Amino acid sequence: MRRVAFAVAALAATPTAATAVGRTEVLVYYTNESAPAGAEARNLEVVTAWFRSSPVPLHHTIAGQLDIDARLSQAAVEINTIEIAHLPFPAVIFSNRLTRAGTCLVVRPDAPPVPHPFTVPPDDHYIVAANPLSKASTLSAALATAAAVFPPDQHDFLLVTQSHGSKVMALTPRLAVRHEETTREELLARATETPPPGPPPAWANTVGVTKPQLLAALADAGRDHAMHFSLVYVEACHTDTPEFARENLPPNVDRLLFIRSGAWRLNVLYLDVQRERRPGETFADALVRTRSSKYVVVERAWPGWAFLRSVPWLYLAPLAVWFLWLADRTRLTRRLRRAAPNPAPPPSNTM
Repeated sequence: MRRVAFAVAALAATPTAATAVGRTEVLVYYTNESAPAGAEARNLEVVTAWFRSSPVPLHHTIAGQLDIDARLSQAAVEINTIEIAHLPFPAVIFSNRLTRAGTCLVVRPDAPPVPHPFTVPPDDHYIVAANPLSKASTLSAALATAAAVFPPDQHDFLLVTQSHGSKVMALTPRLAVRHEETTREELLARATETPPPGPPPAWANTVGVTKPQLLAALADAGRDHAMHFSLVYVEACHTDTPEFARENLPPNVDRLLFIRSGAWRLNVLYLDVQRERRPGETFADALVRTRSSKYVVVERAWPGWAFLRSVPWLYLAPLAVWFLWLADRTRLTRRLRRAAPNPAPPPSNTM
């Protein structure tokens, strides 16, 4: 806490967040934290007991992780919320617990966070109901809310998503299977380093926001609300995948930041980044500049690359050879002209 207090005291000497075009930077913190409630909490107890009853050491490790996941996840969110609330620029904070209560938090400089209405439709799937930020429609609604509070013609947005992830999902709950959908034997067989061959069961990879869905929500926010993202930071495991290649970034997203490996509950100390900011530097630029080696930054590709990648290069090879031949022939002609002797002047007719 002394570190946080020191960073808060140092904010008076650090720059505020104005972008290069004069628009104010807004941080959108979208955290899909573990906060079991109701039927989801009961489901967690059943599944954890299954893992604990197994003789396999890995299953005991998983049971221990499930036991402490919610406490660590919620503690990380509390720390991040405190730090974000003390940044000298606006922010909007979304979490599962806030959304279940029908609200989000709007942060303005030099003022405490203020609740703002944010509701989503109910869901019959009790895991999704307890983790509403695990839905692509909730992400789109959150971005629309941020745009309504902070007009996009006056603001640039820095989106931070924080969640568990998988090879398929950018955001997913820590436990995404209901015990009614499976059996103890099937689940324990899947939770090994060498799962059974064949397609995954029907319940696998059904809860969460896929990486293409995340990118589509960003593109929709640009089309529908004119939102521009100077940076999107996806904080989750398994984010270093082809879906996040530069050619897939929407045109309203300048950069994507994700973790190559080693994603933990706390990965960014926001007040530390603020303290390291240089005069005239945006928070997004400072976050990219001060990142550690475990991060990957993807810059949006030049739009023409998408067309070039779609053209069969085999068909263009003859044209490329012809251009090379023409260029070489032109250089040869010029050299011959320079080497040729000047022609003799015509004879004079004067006497």
